[in-house]
Amino acid sequence: MKRLASSIAATLLAACASAPIPPNAPHSVDAQRIAPWEIHEDCADILDGDRIDFRFDATERVDFDLYYREGAAVIIPLSRHAVTADSGVFEARIPGHYCLAWKAGAAGAFVSYHVVVHSSLR
Repeated sequence: MKRLASSIAATLLAACASAPIPPNAPHSVDAQRIAPWEIHEDCADILDGDRIDFRFDATERVDFDLYYREGAAVIIPLSRHAVTADSGVFEARIPGHYCLAWKAGAAGAFVSYHVVVHSSLR
């Protein structure tokens, strides 16, 4: 179990190299290809009280996590296993760099998603 957690943490720490999603601007991606066993992420810099409004659809089952880092720890306040769609609004209580991550299984997947970071402070 410890090895699995270390592997997940290393993967998550290495990902998310693109520019953060800007606040108060809708961000949509259509048919993002995720190769088998790979992860696709999109991240945003979040302030206390910001809300992450998201929805997605996938062509195959994926694992979905919304996470942030606190020191060396990876905190995952929202996680879904083997889903083809989900949506919700997550209100952050801790500021940080939050990422939405989709992990494909053996078949790979195409994921379409829409994210808005609602921030009243910016």
